[in-house]
Amino acid sequence: MISTKFFASLAPLIVFLVVALGAWMWMLEPDKSIRWFIGMAFLPAAWISIKLFQRSKACARVIEGGKQTLMSSISFAGLMLAGSFGLKIAQSYHIIEDSSPDRLVAVMLGAFMVIIGNALPKKLEPLSQAACSSTKEQSLKRFAGWMFVLAGFGYAIAWLVLPERLADIVALPILAGPILLVIARITWLRLAR
Repeated sequence: MISTKFFASLAPLIVFLVVALGAWMWMLEPDKSIRWFIGMAFLPAAWISIKLFQRSKACARVIEGGKQTLMSSISFAGLMLAGSFGLKIAQSYHIIEDSSPDRLVAVMLGAFMVIIGNALPKKLEPLSQAACSSTKEQSLKRFAGWMFVLAGFGYAIAWLVLPERLADIVALPILAGPILLVIARITWLRLAR
């Protein structure tokens, strides 16, 4: 089994791969430029946010305690996005014809978000090492966990039940919305201190 530390160390390379494949898709299908831009920008934005929030004094323990998990999550999500982009590229060159791999990758990404959201609030830290109020820390973990579960569940369901064209439009905002709420709450906590 691949260690979390090793998988976390691959995050910058995988993020670069997603950006490169997203740019390739942008060139192949410029009419969907917004979709490709969001797909390319999401992981770098998450990675940069984690790096910035690590430098924050307010509740930095939440991110620091799970840094390897967060970075390995970015790697895993990046592999799924890269796989999705790779399948789309293969379809555009008529190497594969079926669109079901797209749905499979999307459902896997949703399931992964649900798993991460479920595990996030269960990670306990010693009270002596808390950088901020343990109540605030646990509250933030619960909120982030619920948002990840809702984002993943909504994303997976959208790709399972909606026609591909509609799922393509609806699923990404369903995934990004709750995650943006988590980033907003962390920012609010940082500014409130």
